[in-house]
Amino acid sequence: MMYVIHFDEPGHWSIMAWAHADRGSYQKTLGICERLFSQHQDPPEVALLAAARAWAASDNREKAFSCLNQALDRGWAYAPDLENAEFDGLRDAPAWKTILERIQVI
Repeated sequence: MMYVIHFDEPGHWSIMAWAHADRGSYQKTLGICERLFSQHQDPPEVALLAAARAWAASDNREKAFSCLNQALDRGWAYAPDLENAEFDGLRDAPAWKTILERIQVI
């Protein structure tokens, strides 16, 4: 079991969402993220990435790409996050190339 303490609520819930995505609990991930997004205008990038993973795993490309682009807009640029298997179903989309260009991988 993993314990993480964050002194800011959005940070705490973002890490929880990521942990649920790591376990494949995508409905829990989305529940946390949707609550976080409704309560905070500028959620942490990790929450947007967790939501993108969950939406991608649920075959909702539009929402997955929306979350990825929002994370990029907020300054996320850690390319190894894109190696998560949930994104495999997005790699053939033209929008994926745009994500890679924005993160300066290609």
